[in-house]
Amino acid sequence: MENRKCKVILLPTEKESQIHVNQQTEELTYTNNKLSSANWAIQQALYILSDEKIKEGENTWYYDSYTNKVYNSNSAQYEHIDQCKKIIATTDSSLREHDDTVPYPKTRPALPQPSGNFIKKYVEEYNKGNVITEVLVEYKECGTDQNPNLIVRKEDTEGFGFKIGLKPKVSQDNTIIIHPINKTYTRDEVNSIIDKAWELGAANGDAESLPEAKEELEKSIAERITSLKNKVKEDYTSIFEVLSKEAKKQDVDLETISDPQWVLKDIKEETSLSGLLQRDLKANDFQSSILTKIIEAAPKPAGTAANDPETYYVSKKASTISSEEELDDYLGKLREEMLELIKNKKTTILK
Repeated sequence: MENRKCKVILLPTEKESQIHVNQQTEELTYTNNKLSSANWAIQQALYILSDEKIKEGENTWYYDSYTNKVYNSNSAQYEHIDQCKKIIATTDSSLREHDDTVPYPKTRPALPQPSGNFIKKYVEEYNKGNVITEVLVEYKECGTDQNPNLIVRKEDTEGFGFKIGLKPKVSQDNTIIIHPINKTYTRDEVNSIIDKAWELGAANGDAESLPEAKEELEKSIAERITSLKNKVKEDYTSIFEVLSKEAKKQDVDLETISDPQWVLKDIKEETSLSGLLQRDLKANDFQSSILTKIIEAAPKPAGTAANDPETYYVSKKASTISSEEELDDYLGKLREEMLELIKNKKTTILK
């Protein structure tokens, strides 16, 4: 399962809807029942759009940003395919899933919908002038990229030239699961917020203690950045020690893959708290990625097969160990599975 960033758009519709724009106030409303056209309002429909590539000839509902309209492809060619996005959910219940086994469109299942709670939140933010344009949607494994309806385990696809497919996770009430995209702030943005707060306090006569509060906050942010930067620098220094040993073992020049001096220099010069946090979170992935490149770049003696890199998640074999028996069982499983990787000519990357 993973979360994918999707776009949200609002379009007028001639069909009945619970969402309307008031023509007098220009505010958005969300009613309990679907309404048809009214003198005071224009019906609206919400669409959640995926960034996944639409294949030529694919039968699906899509939004064309060139015409600003919604279409069903009916397996036809897309006129502006580079400006089309697949619709994965909508409040328009007339949009039906493609299913050749069901002869009448009205009996086919409707496309998934955003939840009522999300619609209420969208309307609330819209009327504040803060229109939601992007969200995170939960996706789940659904088979393969060649047959999305096939039930298959990820390990069963390895070596067969196809990948596990993903599709939006849909609840029993036919709604997708939506999460907000949390905004992160740069240091300059935080400083701007501090300055505005100071100006507001000064205007309200509360300026006496504000310079001290501002100084304390700025000091706290600076200390947090320094502390995190030192941690990230130490972590990546340790990572490059591991990478250097492996590169030497594999007879590979590490600097041709990732130059330690440049990476550590970038960390030293990083002034954004969010940038340092990203470095910290991605440290293990960075190490695995460079190890994979080192193994792939290792020279192979003539007539010998290359050892492919294989990531092995040690922590997935057990969450806790509280007895000698559990430890023996855990180590036994590790040994058995890692020996199998060695027999299959795999160079194991531990995570």
